[in-house]
Amino acid sequence: MTSLITRKIVILEKPYVYTISDRNTKPFTLQINKNQKKNITKTTMVAFHNEVDAVTMAYLLENHKRIQHDWPSSIFDSENQDTSFSIYGDMRNINNNINLIELNIESWTDTELQKYCVKNIMNILYIDNLDKHKNNKFTLEGKLYNIEADLQYYIDIFNDKLR
Repeated sequence: MTSLITRKIVILEKPYVYTISDRNTKPFTLQINKNQKKNITKTTMVAFHNEVDAVTMAYLLENHKRIQHDWPSSIFDSENQDTSFSIYGDMRNINNNINLIELNIESWTDTELQKYCVKNIMNILYIDNLDKHKNNKFTLEGKLYNIEADLQYYIDIFNDKLR
């Protein structure tokens, strides 16, 4: 007797980007200074196309906090093209065999992340590459996307938060 087995195939949108967050789901963000004279900053979500890069950055961040007892400064000046981001320590001090202690890696579809950023009034910095150099320094390469909605949408969000 032959058995007929039917499998249902569900096509899901694969996670496209990865973000770092702490245990309270507060995301790893940067403040990008848009106007140095007025000191206007906009919170920017950092998203990685490669999960390995996100994990590496999470280990670097935790290592910095362990050594310096604080998270690294996360303000960039977009007018002067200053893209410095200083993290103390390097991968030689990190044990990748242990789990991350304070940080998690979250996976998102691109659509989910964009909706989250619109709702929370954030831009997205997509990191395409995290390159390690011979001197254990890292270079981040990516693109900044301004995420905006119409004015009425933001008015509604603020009104909901004030209730």
